Amino acid sequence: MFTMEKLLAEWTHLRAELDATERAEHPDITDRFGRVWVWRSGDFYAHDDALCFPREWILGENGHRPINLPSAQLADNPNYSGLCTICRSQW
Repeated sequence: MFTMEKLLAEWTHLRAELDATERAEHPDITDRFGRVWVWRSGDFYAHDDALCFPREWILGENGHRPINLPSAQLADNPNYSGLCTICRSQW
């Protein structure tokens, strides 16, 4: 049992180090509206726990147009009720 506890502790420590390394490689992004996007996984960043897009869509890289603010058509959708004031500024 001691060996299993030691292995689990080592795995937990290594996983924390890997997570810290990945977070350092994927700093938060602030878009042209001032919204902060936090890295989730791969190349995806999230904002307000309601929006999630690839980095190049947020910043308008590699031929992509940068994403805009959410449409006012989403105002009554409960899935978007937690959007920040910046996201709702054109509603």
